This record gives sequence, structure tokens and C-alpha cells, in this order.
Amino acid sequence: MGDTRLRNPTPWDAPLATRLQLLKPGTTRVAYFSELPDQASFRYRCYNMAQALNALSTTHSGSYFFLADLKALYNLADHADILVLSRVRYDGNVHRLLDQFAQAGKPVYSDIDDLIFSPRYAGLVARSLDHPTEGKVIDSWFAFLSRVGETLRLSDGVLVSTQHLASLVRAEYDKPIAVIPNFLNEEQRHVSHAAKENRGEYGPETMTLGYFSGSSSHSLDFAIVAPALRTVLLKNPGFRLLLAGHIDIPAEFQEISSQFSLLPYMDILSLQEAISRVDLNVVALQENDFTYCKSELKFFEAAIVGTPTIATATPVFSSVITHGVNGLLVEGANWIDVLKEATQLGQNAWKKMARAAEKTAEAHYTPRVLSPAIEQALAIK
Repeated sequence: MGDTRLRNPTPWDAPLATRLQLLKPGTTRVAYFSELPDQASFRYRCYNMAQALNALSTTHSGSYFFLADLKALYNLADHADILVLSRVRYDGNVHRLLDQFAQAGKPVYSDIDDLIFSPRYAGLVARSLDHPTEGKVIDSWFAFLSRVGETLRLSDGVLVSTQHLASLVRAEYDKPIAVIPNFLNEEQRHVSHAAKENRGEYGPETMTLGYFSGSSSHSLDFAIVAPALRTVLLKNPGFRLLLAGHIDIPAEFQEISSQFSLLPYMDILSLQEAISRVDLNVVALQENDFTYCKSELKFFEAAIVGTPTIATATPVFSSVITHGVNGLLVEGANWIDVLKEATQLGQNAWKKMARAAEKTAEAHYTPRVLSPAIEQALAIK
């Protein structure tokens, strides 16, 4: 049956007392702090980090905490040596938390995984997410980015997920900065290895393409590739398209309604199993500073189940994907040509690309690989 804990899609659900016990005496104790637990940023930037330290570090231990914990936790600085605030908006509770660590002479770092640290980017973020840029919506974006920025301003250093994001933070703040890439947790790896073993054979005549949207905020991204996907499916009746998440289906897709299916938003483990059922993972992005800050998680979460990725050639995807070797890159609007190239891959070429992608994921995006980088980043000054 295996370890049932590795089948739990929300393994971070634990009482405060249990989470405090993860901070081990005799180690550098790292408290990761998020407003709420979720399967997105909290998972990557708090839970995964703590899990890696606890499993692999001999010098550090980690745990994670939330705003609701502050009602029962008088002084987190009594239990931890380093505080990492992940996407935390400034308020009175956060200020008291910062003061507690400052008074104890203990460092506080802000962890940022998106272009959300300055109100100067509010318009760009709203437009990229297809949100209104007037009224209460833009007010809320200015407020959100301003409050995250204030938390960052009061912190001793900044941890980020990509080099491009680091360059933008560095241009605005004179603070120490370290890059810690996102990576897979052990639950994902366990499920992914099993899913990879159970996947079927790739067949060029029956290719399944997959587009996995985390939220409806990717509607403009999907619109970039939708016409090319429709064209490819029309020309290849044996092809299929698997869509997952919150996606607005274009009216033009009625012509190919028998060739695509839509899955609902899934938990992190079910998502890995779904990705293993496609032959090519499609990642289309707008090209601007907002999307350039996005991490390569869609690459490595597909690669670990043996699925190569075709992606917009943003800085981070260009750094991890070698075109034709461990995936495919699309420059500008050239989706139809690169998709055609992908559909012409023979079985042996596809298997070679899939193996190369998996090797890249194992070599760069696992807890064992990144645990030393986390330790090093936590020592920035």
C-alpha cells in the first residue's frame, strides 16, 4: 500500500503544537509564515522548504505558521531563529511579529514568488490577469502590492523564486537577495513516480496535448495558444486535448468538441496523475515582466511524470529547456510551427525528450538538490 501520508494532498494540515515540534533545539530553526495555507505559493515557498530542511539538513529545521496562529502564539521569536514571510501583507499583527524578531536580534526575510512587491506594477498585474484597471479592482491591487511591499521594506533580506524577479526587486530595494527555485515535494514525487510507471505508450497518430491552468487568471495566456491548438486538432482527427482548471473555452472549439475534454481544478496529487496522461504539456504565456517572473514549475511537474513541455520562451523556460532536447520553446507567436514540429516527433524521439526532461527535473528540482541552496540563502546578509 505504501506510506498513506504520501497520498495526502494537504499534508500541512496539523495542529499548532505539532508544527512547533518541527523546530528542533540545537538547529537553526526557520519559521515560514503565510497568511493562509494553500496549494500554490504557501506549498512551494513554505511547506516544501520546511520539508526539505527537516528531511535533509543537519543544521536547520523548519516549520510553517499562519496569521490565525498568532492568537495562540504569544511570541514566535521564542521558538524560531529566522522568520520567512511569504507573500505577507503588512498590518498590525505582522508589525508586532517583525518587532519580536528584531528585539531578539533575529533576521526576517520576505519571500516573493510573483511581481507583487511594489504598487508600480499594479496596472501590469491587473492587465496580465485580465482584471479591470479601474474602480475597486485596481484599488485592491494597489493595496495588495503596497502592503506586501511594506512587509518587504521592513525585512532584512529577500528570497525570490527566479532570477528575473530578483533583478526587479534589486532595482527597487537595497537589500540582500537570494534565489531559491520552486521544487517538488516528496508527496508529488511519490505519486509522480507511480503515475509515470502506469502511463501508456506515446503514439504520433494519437497524441494527447495537455493545458493545465491553475486558475481563471490564465485566460489571456490560453488565448495565445488556443487558435494553434484548434488548427492542430482539426488537421489531426486522432489527436486529443486535455484541459484542466478554470478555462474559458473559445466558441471556435465547438468544431473540435469531440477531441477535447475538461477536467476541474484538482489537488496537487491528482494533477500529477492527470499530467501523466498527456504526451505534451502546453505552457503559453504573455511576454512581459509579470510573466517573466513566473517560475518553471509547469516544466518540472510535467517532466517528473515523463511528459515534455512546449513553452513560451520566457527567461526562466529558456534557461531550463533546450529546444528539441528536453522540451520545445516557442518564440513570439510561432505556436503553430512549433506545435507542428512536436506532432511530427516519432516515438523514439519523444521518449528521448521525455527522459531528458525527467533527468532535468531530478537534477535541479528536488528537495535533495535544493536543501543546501535553502541553507545558503538563509544566511544572506
